[in-house]
Amino acid sequence: MSRARRLDDPRVLRALRDQLRHSRGTRYHQRLRGLALVAQGLSCASAARKLGEARRTVYYWVERFQREGFTGLADGRAGRPSRVDPRLRTQLKKILRDPPARHGLRGETWNARALSRWLQREHGVTLRTRQCYRLLAQLAATRGARVS
Repeated sequence: MSRARRLDDPRVLRALRDQLRHSRGTRYHQRLRGLALVAQGLSCASAARKLGEARRTVYYWVERFQREGFTGLADGRAGRPSRVDPRLRTQLKKILRDPPARHGLRGETWNARALSRWLQREHGVTLRTRQCYRLLAQLAATRGARVS
Protein backbone atom coordinates (compact mmCIF):
# COMPACT_ATOMS: atom_id res chain seq x y z
CA MET A 1 0.00 0.00 0.00
CA SER A 2 1.28 3.44 -0.82
CA ARG A 3 1.96 6.20 1.68
CA ALA A 4 -1.04 8.26 2.81
CA ARG A 5 -1.41 11.62 1.07
CA ARG A 6 -1.90 14.68 3.25
CA LEU A 7 -4.02 17.43 1.79
CA ASP A 8 -2.18 20.09 3.77
CA ASP A 9 1.06 19.31 1.88
CA PRO A 10 1.76 22.11 -0.68
CA ARG A 11 3.06 19.49 -3.15
CA VAL A 12 -0.34 17.78 -3.08
CA LEU A 13 -2.12 21.05 -3.87
CA ARG A 14 0.26 21.67 -6.80
CA ALA A 15 -0.38 18.14 -8.08
CA LEU A 16 -4.15 18.64 -7.75
CA ARG A 17 -3.98 21.88 -9.72
CA ASP A 18 -1.89 20.18 -12.39
CA GLN A 19 -4.45 17.38 -12.71
CA LEU A 20 -7.28 19.94 -12.86
CA ARG A 21 -5.75 21.53 -15.95
CA HIS A 22 -6.05 18.23 -17.84
CA SER A 23 -9.45 16.90 -16.78
CA ARG A 24 -12.13 19.38 -17.84
CA GLY A 25 -15.78 18.36 -17.67
CA THR A 26 -15.46 14.97 -16.04
CA ARG A 27 -16.51 13.49 -12.71
CA TYR A 28 -12.80 13.11 -12.03
CA HIS A 29 -12.46 16.89 -12.48
CA GLN A 30 -15.29 17.48 -10.00
CA ARG A 31 -13.54 15.27 -7.44
CA LEU A 32 -10.27 17.13 -7.99
CA ARG A 33 -12.04 20.46 -7.48
CA GLY A 34 -13.45 19.20 -4.20
CA LEU A 35 -10.06 18.03 -2.99
CA ALA A 36 -8.41 21.28 -4.04
CA LEU A 37 -10.97 23.27 -2.04
CA VAL A 38 -10.34 21.11 1.03
CA ALA A 39 -6.58 21.40 0.50
CA GLN A 40 -6.98 25.19 0.45
CA GLY A 41 -8.59 25.08 3.88
CA LEU A 42 -12.33 24.69 3.26
CA SER A 43 -14.19 22.08 5.26
CA CYS A 44 -15.67 19.13 3.38
CA ALA A 45 -19.14 20.55 4.07
CA SER A 46 -18.22 23.97 2.61
CA ALA A 47 -16.58 22.37 -0.43
CA ALA A 48 -19.67 20.20 -0.95
CA ARG A 49 -21.99 23.22 -0.85
CA LYS A 50 -19.81 25.07 -3.32
CA LEU A 51 -19.87 22.11 -5.73
CA GLY A 52 -23.50 21.09 -5.26
CA GLU A 53 -22.51 17.73 -3.84
CA ALA A 54 -23.49 15.88 -0.70
CA ARG A 55 -21.16 16.51 2.25
CA ARG A 56 -20.53 12.79 2.71
CA THR A 57 -19.48 12.51 -0.95
CA VAL A 58 -16.61 14.96 -0.44
CA TYR A 59 -15.55 13.06 2.70
CA TYR A 60 -15.43 9.88 0.60
CA TRP A 61 -13.28 11.62 -2.02
CA VAL A 62 -10.82 12.78 0.63
CA GLU A 63 -10.65 9.32 2.20
CA ARG A 64 -10.14 7.62 -1.17
CA PHE A 65 -7.47 10.12 -2.19
CA GLN A 66 -5.60 9.71 1.09
CA ARG A 67 -5.77 5.94 0.76
CA GLU A 68 -5.20 5.46 -2.99
CA GLY A 69 -3.98 8.76 -4.45
CA PHE A 70 -5.22 9.98 -7.82
CA THR A 71 -6.20 6.47 -8.95
CA GLY A 72 -8.75 6.38 -6.12
CA LEU A 73 -10.57 9.30 -7.76
CA ALA A 74 -10.86 7.72 -11.20
CA ASP A 75 -14.24 6.63 -12.54
CA GLY A 76 -14.16 2.94 -11.92
CA ARG A 77 -17.65 2.25 -10.70
CA ALA A 78 -20.63 2.26 -13.01
CA GLY A 79 -23.27 3.54 -10.63
CA ARG A 80 -26.90 4.03 -11.56
CA PRO A 81 -27.48 5.68 -14.93
CA SER A 82 -28.92 9.15 -14.66
CA ARG A 83 -32.60 9.59 -15.50
CA VAL A 84 -31.70 13.05 -16.80
CA ASP A 85 -29.75 12.51 -20.00
CA PRO A 86 -27.34 15.17 -21.31
CA ARG A 87 -29.91 16.52 -23.79
CA LEU A 88 -32.51 17.01 -21.05
CA ARG A 89 -29.87 18.56 -18.77
CA THR A 90 -29.08 21.11 -21.48
CA GLN A 91 -32.78 21.85 -21.87
CA LEU A 92 -33.10 22.27 -18.09
CA LYS A 93 -30.35 24.88 -18.06
CA LYS A 94 -32.42 26.93 -20.50
CA ILE A 95 -35.77 26.31 -18.78
CA LEU A 96 -34.44 27.34 -15.37
CA ARG A 97 -33.73 30.84 -16.69
CA ASP A 98 -37.49 31.39 -16.94
CA PRO A 99 -39.86 31.65 -13.99
CA PRO A 100 -41.82 28.43 -13.36
CA ALA A 101 -45.08 30.25 -14.19
CA ARG A 102 -43.96 30.46 -17.82
CA HIS A 103 -44.04 26.65 -17.85
CA GLY A 104 -47.42 26.25 -16.20
CA LEU A 105 -46.24 25.99 -12.59
CA ARG A 106 -46.76 28.18 -9.54
CA GLY A 107 -44.11 30.38 -8.04
CA GLU A 108 -41.55 32.99 -8.96
CA THR A 109 -38.44 30.85 -8.59
CA TRP A 110 -37.65 27.22 -9.27
CA ASN A 111 -37.53 24.81 -6.38
CA ALA A 112 -37.18 21.05 -6.15
CA ARG A 113 -40.93 20.39 -6.00
CA ALA A 114 -41.64 22.49 -9.10
CA LEU A 115 -38.80 20.83 -11.02
CA SER A 116 -40.04 17.37 -10.03
CA ARG A 117 -43.55 18.19 -11.29
CA TRP A 118 -42.26 19.67 -14.53
CA LEU A 119 -40.00 16.68 -15.28
CA GLN A 120 -42.87 14.26 -14.67
CA ARG A 121 -45.38 16.24 -16.72
CA GLU A 122 -43.16 17.14 -19.68
CA HIS A 123 -40.81 14.16 -19.93
CA GLY A 124 -42.30 11.36 -17.86
CA VAL A 125 -39.18 11.42 -15.68
CA THR A 126 -39.88 10.67 -12.03
CA LEU A 127 -37.40 12.27 -9.66
CA ARG A 128 -38.15 12.76 -6.00
CA THR A 129 -37.82 16.19 -4.44
CA ARG A 130 -34.43 15.38 -2.87
CA GLN A 131 -33.01 14.30 -6.23
CA CYS A 132 -34.34 17.48 -7.82
CA TYR A 133 -32.76 19.54 -5.06
CA ARG A 134 -29.38 17.99 -5.91
CA LEU A 135 -29.98 18.52 -9.61
CA LEU A 136 -30.82 22.20 -9.03
CA ALA A 137 -27.66 22.62 -6.96
CA GLN A 138 -25.54 21.00 -9.68
CA LEU A 139 -27.08 23.11 -12.43
CA ALA A 140 -26.68 26.28 -10.36
CA ALA A 141 -23.02 25.41 -9.77
CA THR A 142 -22.43 24.94 -13.50
CA ARG A 143 -24.27 28.19 -14.30
CA GLY A 144 -22.56 30.15 -11.56
CA ALA A 145 -25.96 31.18 -10.17
CA ARG A 146 -28.28 30.19 -7.35
CA VAL A 147 -31.69 28.71 -7.79
CA SER A 148 -33.97 28.51 -4.76
